[in-house]
Amino acid sequence: MAKFMLKKVESCQACEGKGMVPHIAWIEYWKDNAKKQPMTLDQDRDWFREHGWEFLISQGHGIPEEECCAECEGNGQIITECDLLDAIPELYTALKSYGTW
Repeated sequence: MAKFMLKKVESCQACEGKGMVPHIAWIEYWKDNAKKQPMTLDQDRDWFREHGWEFLISQGHGIPEEECCAECEGNGQIITECDLLDAIPELYTALKSYGTW
């Protein structure tokens, strides 16, 4: 008996389909420092060093504000494969919402 497979393509929830997410260093930075703005460049660098981000700073690259989403690997979509028979209830519900039935 043949097995029919479907690919389900959904927008990634983690990055909202953008493929990029805020870098964790910047999330932590803004959480701690939003009310302390404006800060000097030296104060910013000191904060990153104190919180373990020295390596990125010492490489001279700075810390990017965004990084590739680990959930979708930067594609912005999550693709899953499933058996057609398992997908029929979800397909039926989707078709009903389009007013097809």
